[in-house]
Amino acid sequence: MKATVTDNAGASASASVTLTVKPPNKPPVAMLSVTPTSGIAALTVTASSTGSSDPDGTIASTKIDFGDGTILSAASGTHVYSAAGSFTVRTTVTDNAGATTSASSIVSVQAPLSANAVTISAPLNNSVVSRWVTVSAAATGSVSIAKMQLYVDGVLRSEVAGSKLSILASLSVGAHSITVQSVDINGGLAKSSVTVTAQ
Repeated sequence: MKATVTDNAGASASASVTLTVKPPNKPPVAMLSVTPTSGIAALTVTASSTGSSDPDGTIASTKIDFGDGTILSAASGTHVYSAAGSFTVRTTVTDNAGATTSASSIVSVQAPLSANAVTISAPLNNSVVSRWVTVSAAATGSVSIAKMQLYVDGVLRSEVAGSKLSILASLSVGAHSITVQSVDINGGLAKSSVTVTAQ
């Protein structure tokens, strides 16, 4: 850039400066690998942002959020999910110019299996029943039971506290699967199923 000034007598003088215009900053590219992506609690998961890059600079910082309140300021790390649920693991990378990009993956954690056992005393397996049937069941084992759940054809019908269940359930005409599931105080699951035909 050049500037020229002229006085009232016609004399002039110039000065110049060189300007360098840089292209706009390009955001970084975030990569995320998570293994495993499913399992039973307590589930140990490893997350890594290896492979993340910046097309016109460098990666200045990396953060990994495991989706349950645990956040690491690192490019990789491990985490233990102690509770069942679906969690979004997200990595955020920041380049040397302050631009950020994220990548994510879903981790599905199932409740642990229980050492307890569920016994359905009524109705009997493969029995013929009326359209109104009493379902009776109990859970036994070394871990205290928090609740019992009744499912008919995979749909939750009822839930009661404690280790015993006795519920009058309505059925449509035809074959049905009746499942009783116990949930212990640690979140562990145990279940038993029978098949009946209502008429």
